[in-house]
Amino acid sequence: MEKNKTILICCVNYDSYASLKKYVNSLKISFKKCSSKNLNLHILIADNSEDKEDLFFKEEKGLTLSVYKSKENLGYLGGVESALRQFYIKIYEYDYFIISNVDLKVTEDFFPNLIKLKISSKAGWVAPSIFSLHEKKDRNPKIIQRPTPTKIFLLKTLFRFPLLYHLHSIFTYKLKTRKKKKNIYAGHGSFMIFSKYFTKGIKHIDYRPFLFGEEIFFAEKCINLKLDVIYEDTLQIIDTDHASTSKLKSKLFFKYNFEALNFLDKEFF
Repeated sequence: MEKNKTILICCVNYDSYASLKKYVNSLKISFKKCSSKNLNLHILIADNSEDKEDLFFKEEKGLTLSVYKSKENLGYLGGVESALRQFYIKIYEYDYFIISNVDLKVTEDFFPNLIKLKISSKAGWVAPSIFSLHEKKDRNPKIIQRPTPTKIFLLKTLFRFPLLYHLHSIFTYKLKTRKKKKNIYAGHGSFMIFSKYFTKGIKHIDYRPFLFGEEIFFAEKCINLKLDVIYEDTLQIIDTDHASTSKLKSKLFFKYNFEALNFLDKEFF
């Protein structure tokens, strides 16, 4: 008899409580589509909000919910790392470890499809379909092929000079299409599913930038571990679009992106 699948979701909230509650509710609805005999789910909320609200969520058999209230905004992966440390959680003890935003909803069949998904021991990161309500398209696959050092240099230049960034966005957005390829370089950072083959290889995250660049970071970790990143459209997420990052001031948006790319360039390229 196959043992229970264990899944840990660590989602990061920044002043988006309405979105968070809807997101957790969607997780619970999908969880109830599974038997408690075949899924144990732990939802860990890393709350980076400035004005904290009390959160009350009813736990159920097979479902655990924990909240970590940080004293300051620790950023995306910084919030995840601190929450994991606070509760002494070892990510490699779970079949799947998920990092996500909260301005999302999972479909009702998400967990049933995930627990029956057969992946090889070569699969480190599973990128689901993330349908953007704003853009009316799938955000995955995010990056098909590994960026060249020249591409990284170009991105750094664009984020260093905002005018160039805006001009580039205008001329390339309409031309951008994504091939639905199974094996890809990186998935979208708003909802990332990592297998136990990946988490056993990294143990800890250790990402220094405050925001952005997470996709390239994890893609490079997969390369180092000789693991694949696979796009799987049977797993479906609805993206209600950037509840937290949309509040970010333009100056900080460019600053954090440039710092992240600078870090990634020195680390991997």
